[in-house]
Amino acid sequence: MSDSKEILFEALTDVNEKDYWEVMGDAHTIFKPQAFTDLGLPEEFVMNYARTYKSDTSHPKATIYHEDGSVIKDVHGVMSTSIADALVRAFGLHGAQQDASEKFGRGSALRILSQAIWDYTHALQEV
Repeated sequence: MSDSKEILFEALTDVNEKDYWEVMGDAHTIFKPQAFTDLGLPEEFVMNYARTYKSDTSHPKATIYHEDGSVIKDVHGVMSTSIADALVRAFGLHGAQQDASEKFGRGSALRILSQAIWDYTHALQEV
């Protein structure tokens, strides 16, 4: 296992399952990077996937909203799908990538990836 792969693996082995799924099960929220570092992932890794998302107010599905319902022009953050894709690649979980690619929604695809990551990082703990 390479150093970076091992660091990512170790980061996730002690995470609480509820906390993991609150973040890694949500394909729609643009999270602050801290949501992922709170799971134990290294900040350097997380920040590779941070970007600025801009609202496209031409359609409600392309518009970013604040919790109070107001429109947000843009927001800097990280989406769980980006992190899950990177972790699946790092861990070599190619079957999960294939299964996720056959899903028709980002939520369904993310659940496949996140479950594979969870299973991979927690399989030995259940023995």
